[in-house]
Amino acid sequence: MPGDPYSRLLAGMMPFHNRFRMIYASIQGTLRQPHPQTMPQRQLLALLRQTLDLTHHLDGHHQIEETYIFPLLARRMPQFATTGNNGDTGHIQEHARMHAALEQLQSYAEGVERALRGSQGRKAISEGAGQPVAPEEAEGDQDDDADDAKRKPWPTSLFDSEHFRILIDNLGTTLFPHLEAEETSLRPSNIKAAGFTPEELARIPM
Repeated sequence: MPGDPYSRLLAGMMPFHNRFRMIYASIQGTLRQPHPQTMPQRQLLALLRQTLDLTHHLDGHHQIEETYIFPLLARRMPQFATTGNNGDTGHIQEHARMHAALEQLQSYAEGVERALRGSQGRKAISEGAGQPVAPEEAEGDQDDDADDAKRKPWPTSLFDSEHFRILIDNLGTTLFPHLEAEETSLRPSNIKAAGFTPEELARIPM
C-alpha cells in the first residue's frame, strides 16, 4: 500500500527491472524479424546502440546495488551477502554469472559498431549491404513480398545476426531468473520477515 516502508524497496526496483525487460524484448524482436541479416544500416546502428544501452545500464545498476544496497540488506538477508551460507544462489553470484554473458554481448556489439563505422563498414555499404537490391537480382526471391528480403545482406564477418541472437538469448537465461529472484527477495512480506524496522529501511538508498 502507498507509504508502506516494507513496499518501498520493491516499488523502487521495479521501474529499473521493467526497463531492462522492455529493452531486451525490443532487441530480441529485431533479431527475430524474418531477415535480420539484411536490415538497413540505420536499423542496425539502432540495434547496436540499444544493446549497448542495455549492457551499460545493467552493469551500472549492479554496481550501485552491490555498493549501496546489498550490504545493508545482507545484515538480515544472506541472499544479498558476498559470502556466507547462500552458496551459488545469492544475488551477487547471479550478477557474476550474468556478467559473463553481458561482457560477450557488449564486446560483440562494440566490435560490430566499430567495424560498421570503419573501412569494413564503408566497403560493405559501397557494395550495397542493407540496401535494396536491383529488381533483376530479386526476381528469384521466394519471399519477394517482404521488403527486407529484397535487401542485400551484411557480410557475416561484419555482422552475424544469428550469432548476435545467440548472445542475447544467452543473456536472457541469466537475466530473467535473476530479476525474478531479486523481486521475490524484496517482497514486503520477506523484508518484514527478515526483521527490518521502518527506520532501517529508510536508510537504504532507493
